Amino acid sequence: MGEGNRLNKALWTNMTRLKIFAKGDQHAKFILEKNPFDDEEEEKAAALRDVYVVSGQVIPQEGMYKDIPVRIEMKLTSKYPTEPPEVRLMSSVYHPNVEKDGKSILVRRNRT
Repeated sequence: MGEGNRLNKALWTNMTRLKIFAKGDQHAKFILEKNPFDDEEEEKAAALRDVYVVSGQVIPQEGMYKDIPVRIEMKLTSKYPTEPPEVRLMSSVYHPNVEKDGKSILVRRNRT
């Protein structure tokens, strides 16, 4: 099995798992907005890509941010799942570990 096929299978499996977070009693819900498997044409083109983009909304179900959606974007490389995705918050969030561009300060520290 080629590297691209393993990536597609792992990514498809994880997209299916993310959809589960939109249902039931979870600490946070995740609504998947865009993924490489949205339609048949996208799925065929996804096999040729080096970078995959997944976007959605995280909606906490408890705490002070309860029911406030936060839009996120995840970029996955061809090394996924052995290399973690780059996650960026698209919604403005005031947090000491999140820069103005939505990227995590902690992730940048760990990669250097």
